[in-house]
Amino acid sequence: MHEYNKVKDFVLDCHKKHKKVVFTHGVFDLFHKGHLETLNESKTFGNILIVGVDSDRLVKNLKGLSRPIINDIDRLEVVENIKVVDISFILKPSGKEIGNLHEYFKSLYKYLQVDIVTSGNPSEYCIDQQSICDELGIEYRLAGEKVVETTTDIIERIKAN
Repeated sequence: MHEYNKVKDFVLDCHKKHKKVVFTHGVFDLFHKGHLETLNESKTFGNILIVGVDSDRLVKNLKGLSRPIINDIDRLEVVENIKVVDISFILKPSGKEIGNLHEYFKSLYKYLQVDIVTSGNPSEYCIDQQSICDELGIEYRLAGEKVVETTTDIIERIKAN
């Protein structure tokens, strides 16, 4: 697990080597093919892929107390073992930051100094990454747009059966 400052040092080292750094983040609960496709496509936009995994606290705030199904440490371990992922860490906004996620992610993107931010298909739970990237002059790309089924869909299907 890498703290934000270690990730920033990693990014700065990559920039010295003229590598394009891509950052994506999400819950990655009940990891499925859609997650994999999003990560794989994100990696094609640059040389280095950094992945932020939403903390349990952040997920509960966004999706309700019954989520996530898998804890953040285990979700991080899954993401760390995907071959296209170069470095990953848990996103741990403070209580105050959870109250203003737009500003939290804006300051995080600015701090990390990544070249590109990607996301899968935006859902009702997503922040407006496009507007944050526009504000900061960072390239924003959608990845894994063909993904049809979400973790929420999978959970609902399990509940129905």
